[in-house]
Amino acid sequence: MRDLAKSKSNSYRMIRILGISLLILIIGVIFVGEAYAEKGTVYTTNGRYFKKEGYFLFKDSARMVYKDYVITADTIEYYEDEERANFSGNVVVLQGETKITSIEMEADLKKDEFLFEQQVDIYYVRKKKETSEEKTENDIITIKADKVNYKSGDTDHLVANGQVIMDVDEDHITGDYLEYIEAEDKVIARGDVLVIGKDDEKINCEEFVSILEGEEEGFIITDNAVLEFTIDDDEEEESSNTDAAEEPDTDSENAANADQKDGAQAEPEAEANSQDSIPIEETEQTVDAPVEADD
Repeated sequence: MRDLAKSKSNSYRMIRILGISLLILIIGVIFVGEAYAEKGTVYTTNGRYFKKEGYFLFKDSARMVYKDYVITADTIEYYEDEERANFSGNVVVLQGETKITSIEMEADLKKDEFLFEQQVDIYYVRKKKETSEEKTENDIITIKADKVNYKSGDTDHLVANGQVIMDVDEDHITGDYLEYIEAEDKVIARGDVLVIGKDDEKINCEEFVSILEGEEEGFIITDNAVLEFTIDDDEEEESSNTDAAEEPDTDSENAANADQKDGAQAEPEAEANSQDSIPIEETEQTVDAPVEADD
């Protein structure tokens, strides 16, 4: 009897293990389209399939690998008929060098569209276009926002809303709405925009458009724009100090000339005084007395 119970228990465990393995295998081939197939895999220690609702539930730090994305979250729900997934709790998306974190995310896996919500933090690596004059370089764009829509593909498109902070191309930008359009190498900010440049110049406006590269590289400001700037006078002060150092000290030179002149005048007087001071020897003159002639 014990052997029979033990055999049933082992069989149940085997079926359970096979069931979980089968579940992962199904997810591995589930992303299949009519024209082409994209393979995706979910790794988890706790998974369940709800047939009536038509979705898979993965818990305990599940990880999904799909195309060039590696996505981890505390919980993943995958809806096979709709080819979409919901991620919640410590969401981390890695795509090459790009990293996006948030509390929640919804993903349309077929369209490569993602909606991030709550404490969204983006480290995005933008590939510059090759030109004949410059080598290809990477630009880093960082974004903090309440909500971000991210469309990935041949060209990426980011739209951020709600207390947005973006750092791009040496500019620190804050606003209510920020958009990055890779196809146009453009950043658009709207709604109470503040831009702080690399030289601490400040721009307040309702709309700010930055063109990141190309012949039109620069920015456009509209609607009640105010520009604040400062002029650094360190170079001017340094130039003044240099000129002062090179400029001859006329007062000192005049004083030196005056001393030299007084010295020159003093030399003859000193010589004359020295001559007066020479003692004159008294010379005794003898006069021959007249000789009287003898008579």
